[in-house]
Amino acid sequence: MESEKSDIELMDKIRQGDMTAFGLLYARYADLIYRHILVRVNSSFDADDIFQSFFLNLWEKRDSIQINTLALTPDRNLAALMKRYRDGERDADFLKQYLPVLSAAYMQEEVKQVAGAYLDVLSVDEMATEENWALIKSYVRDPLAVPLKTVMAHRGKFYALAGQEAIDAKLTKSIVDAVDELMSWRAGKKKPFDEARNAALADYLQGIDFPAAQPPLPACSRQPAPAPATTAACSTT
Repeated sequence: MESEKSDIELMDKIRQGDMTAFGLLYARYADLIYRHILVRVNSSFDADDIFQSFFLNLWEKRDSIQINTLALTPDRNLAALMKRYRDGERDADFLKQYLPVLSAAYMQEEVKQVAGAYLDVLSVDEMATEENWALIKSYVRDPLAVPLKTVMAHRGKFYALAGQEAIDAKLTKSIVDAVDELMSWRAGKKKPFDEARNAALADYLQGIDFPAAQPPLPACSRQPAPAPATTAACSTT
């Protein structure tokens, strides 16, 4: 069936002017591409224009279009991997294929959900393996996420696994980036200030004994004067 063809097979047909193949590729990726554009431009009006131009250019320049190398091998094709995940595959070997492809497609919410669904339910001993630490290091960025809170609470076990320098660097970056995100908010932004996250981050930092959580936080010294509501995350007093 045409609908079961890989991306590379569809693109071969599209280069030959096959509109049916073009329609199948559109159906396969339209939602994903539109969501990616919308996240980037934060305007449905602009996103619609960019989206239409993208597919128009894809058709008009089909002779010279090259597919991302992630799509060249059937078992690494994004659509195929998404189907395998929907069908229930959750083992670490599969996730090591799936998460990089999601990340390359800028599907950060999906990365967070997929990594969390696998890692959040693991015991400390199950999480403290080389393959699972590699997933945490690469795909978990929120210091309030269960995996990083587990690493923070059991640093000795993870130090033995990956070394103190690597563990502390990951934990520090996650805290600094989270504070930076809150500190960069300014009145007038389309996205409202996240009071609940600010409070949760402040409470968490107050309760841990870790250099990056102690005042002054690295992020605070790099930012302009913060909006009053953000100061909680920059203080542990």
